[in-house]
Amino acid sequence: MKIDKKMQANALSKVQQLLQKSEEERKQRRLERGITDFSTGKHDMLHNDELAIQLPAYIINLFQIGEDEEAITVLRVLGESVIGEDVMLRKRAVMVLSLFAEELFASENQEYLLFFTGLLVEWLSRETEFIAGYEVIGRQIERAGTWLMENRYWQETEYLLATLYNIQTGVIEKNDFIRNTTAKIQENLGTKKNLEKLFTDYMTGSEEDKQSLEQLFFYLNKHFVHFAFKKLDNGCGEKERNALIVLISQLGGSVTPILRDQLQDNPTATVVHNSIEIITRLGDSSNYPLIERFLTHPDLTIRREVVECITNLGGDSVTARLLRALQQADDTLKIMIIRKLVRTDKSEAESILHEQCSQILSQKRINNVILLNTLIVALRKYPSAKSIEILQHLKSRFPELMKDGRFRLQVEETLRSMESYIRHETHIEKHKAIDVSFHEDPIEDFLSQKKTQGFEKDLQVLIGENRIDDASSKLLSRAIEAAREKDFVTAERMRDRILEIHPQAYSKVLEAEEVIIEEKKTSVPRSFIDLWEGLRGVMDDREIESLYRGLKKAKYRDEEIIVREGEMDDRMYFINSGTVSMSCSTGTRDVFLKRLKQGEFFGVEQFFSVSVWTVTVATQSDVDLYVLSRREFQEVLEENPAMLQKLETFCSNTRRVHELIDMAGEERRNSPRYNIHTKQKIMLLDSYGTVETRSLTSELNDISEGGFCFTIKIANSENARLLLGRHIKTEFRLSGGKSMVCEGLVVGVQQYQRKSKEFRVHIKMLESMATEKIQEVVELLEV
Repeated sequence: MKIDKKMQANALSKVQQLLQKSEEERKQRRLERGITDFSTGKHDMLHNDELAIQLPAYIINLFQIGEDEEAITVLRVLGESVIGEDVMLRKRAVMVLSLFAEELFASENQEYLLFFTGLLVEWLSRETEFIAGYEVIGRQIERAGTWLMENRYWQETEYLLATLYNIQTGVIEKNDFIRNTTAKIQENLGTKKNLEKLFTDYMTGSEEDKQSLEQLFFYLNKHFVHFAFKKLDNGCGEKERNALIVLISQLGGSVTPILRDQLQDNPTATVVHNSIEIITRLGDSSNYPLIERFLTHPDLTIRREVVECITNLGGDSVTARLLRALQQADDTLKIMIIRKLVRTDKSEAESILHEQCSQILSQKRINNVILLNTLIVALRKYPSAKSIEILQHLKSRFPELMKDGRFRLQVEETLRSMESYIRHETHIEKHKAIDVSFHEDPIEDFLSQKKTQGFEKDLQVLIGENRIDDASSKLLSRAIEAAREKDFVTAERMRDRILEIHPQAYSKVLEAEEVIIEEKKTSVPRSFIDLWEGLRGVMDDREIESLYRGLKKAKYRDEEIIVREGEMDDRMYFINSGTVSMSCSTGTRDVFLKRLKQGEFFGVEQFFSVSVWTVTVATQSDVDLYVLSRREFQEVLEENPAMLQKLETFCSNTRRVHELIDMAGEERRNSPRYNIHTKQKIMLLDSYGTVETRSLTSELNDISEGGFCFTIKIANSENARLLLGRHIKTEFRLSGGKSMVCEGLVVGVQQYQRKSKEFRVHIKMLESMATEKIQEVVELLEV
């Protein structure tokens, strides 16, 4: 039989097709069974090459036909395999993920890409071996990260970048191979293109987006810092610049090495300017050496910024750094540094200020009056004999400078404040020798014995004459006297001595003990109560004790000045013993006003109102005083606000200074005062003579050749006190478009009525005006 070869070929082809189909079906069944087994947790199925190769396409197909739940289940098990303990199994799983990535990125299904990215990051955080395929899947992680950024999946991006950051910083421990690979991933994600996109989104996004992006910048760290510095160097808008500097500063200490690189060699002014601001914001004073050399930079703005940075950084080295800066600075910068030095309140600055003054005064002529003026004002913080000597030398060597009203005022004010401070510090006792008893303290006991040496001699005479009863009575009197003076160590020693010399004198011991116990209930000595008996009419015992705690003792010798006319001193003085004289100047002569003795007081106007002293008080004998400063009294008022009114009532019967002057028949005004009412803007000057930004709206009341007075509203009397001694400047607007600028010193602030917010402020002009000029001003002043 002849065989038809064509038919035979067709039959063979069909057989082969059937066999192939059958094989594919068996293969599909094997795959499905394998996947079914794998889905139930049989991770070993991944060792099957056929399953491993077909698995990515199978999962993608499930997604395409809508079997999402089954696809996610398979992916989840794959994720478990990726982080399993079996290294070989992890290699197979990573291979499958790598194959799956290509399929998934091609599909562009965002939901599944997010899930897949999560698997990659989880593996990255857990993998400990540098297994085959690490580099390949690393590139896929880069691709996933870029995709997350492009689609603004900030939370997922943060998870990825945080993992990379933690690996680099050692929070997640990895070997060197893995760290090197992840460093490459981090670098490739921190490209200029990606960072530019992130920063653009930061500048235009919502506050919530900004918070997320700030975290991304933190995890990209040095890559972002390099990007930010380049952007700053190339120039950008002020808004972008501020944002970049803030973001860099938030990265903390990791910025320092990059800053160091930026500032090497000869950086541009822009680089220096930005770096100084960043260092200031970082707040780490150890970074200051990076910019110290720019104290000599040609750009004055940069030199000023370095000085500002010193004080803004703070720390224990501020004074030392300012002092070093002063040695390098030119005159313009010195003014700024000196002002800052004074604020540090460190004693080391005093000798440097003296040195700077001496250098200026050694010149033939003063080239920089502003610098000298700054030094003069700064010296107020350091009152000393040396400072006074320097100022006196200045007055005698350069008398022409004293012709300038403002300069003369600065010198005189500084001298006056120094002399007043030194005078008070010299005479006021640093510690009260009362209030506390140290009966068991050997030092206190020794001092008590030394104090009573004379008494002991008299006592021994009585004992030697066998006058025991008189001796015990003398001890009792001394014990009571010491107790009432709050010297309880002496009082208790005298009490105990009674029994030593007269064992039967129990009644005297009990009497002494009763007095000691009673006196211990209050810290106020009986001598104080007796002398200032009038206090009991307005205060109870507790209030008197509170007042007494605020007092300090002071001792003056005969013919010493206690307070001088023109000084600012808000203390009130109670005369404990001795006499003082009160006088005032009228023109070229001094006028005696009153003699004050034990039990009287002075300084009432300065304590309760706000004014400089218009009289001079000097001693006429050795004088003991109790001194009450306004600052100490404020602490008393915090516990008992009613004390202010009560103390004022106690002082109300004393004659005020203006009454004493009237009684003396003296008129201190050398020129008439013109009443005039017009609105006026008053500008405050700081202690260096610079106009402050704030101003006061006032109503002018009157004007004379030597000063003027205006009314303003102030919240309370304590705020009004802050005006005393302030320099002010105002411009009187005259008719015809003319104007006149006046400068002066606040010498008094008076409240119209208690609780009123209106105050009269009295100004002493720097330069008096001639009578003709003041009349012209009054006529032309716009009302």
